[in-house]
Amino acid sequence: MLEWICAPDKIDSRDKVLTPADWMQIGCEAGQGRKQVGLAATGGCSEAMVTAVTAGILSAGADVWDFGRLSFPEFRCCVMTARPSLALLLTSPRTARMLSPQGETVFPVGRFFAQQNISGQRLPMENLRSMYPIRLLKAASCSLEGLHITVSCSNVMLEVLLQQVLFQLGASPGPDWRLELAASGERIRLIRDDCCCWEETAADGDGPALAVALLSRLAAGTLLPHAAEQPQQAGV
Repeated sequence: MLEWICAPDKIDSRDKVLTPADWMQIGCEAGQGRKQVGLAATGGCSEAMVTAVTAGILSAGADVWDFGRLSFPEFRCCVMTARPSLALLLTSPRTARMLSPQGETVFPVGRFFAQQNISGQRLPMENLRSMYPIRLLKAASCSLEGLHITVSCSNVMLEVLLQQVLFQLGASPGPDWRLELAASGERIRLIRDDCCCWEETAADGDGPALAVALLSRLAAGTLLPHAAEQPQQAGV
């Protein structure tokens, strides 16, 4: 059996380059005894990797709920909305993350021994990602009118999505504040005049929602600097 290593909250092959057969085995293990497995991948994952995991899940008799290509915060939102038996996000050629139906990280993978389907089916569910912008809008406690914000993230899809939500909430593009997101979407920095005024990692992995909540407090005048205002180089 392929050894799964937790580092600390995800499957990680470390130095081993996983083959399609390895990923098919991971999919088979994930699908054992389950009715369905939610599956998504980030932009850096090959289609062969996704196909191999899909084949493994289907061979175990579970359905594949295909969420498409997503960032981690979008993936978590889809999982909490659809509530599959287990959810798997392929994040790179060597790693993956697993979530419970409640959106919590799980490791190692237990087996529920639920009644299996005779044969699994792949069901496209990419439309569920439309729920995530609604979640972000609900994270705001007030309008962001008057704030001039630039969003920076190496994950272009996540950057564009957050920009659109902020502008829907009344913010304008501008140089006063710069919001930096890690590519995974979990860590954020709020910068003004090259000074980091706030830096934090979202406990639930949803950095964009945390950013919207913090910016709401900033617009309301209740946000105080969380980190010492020392000049720092931009970049997460």
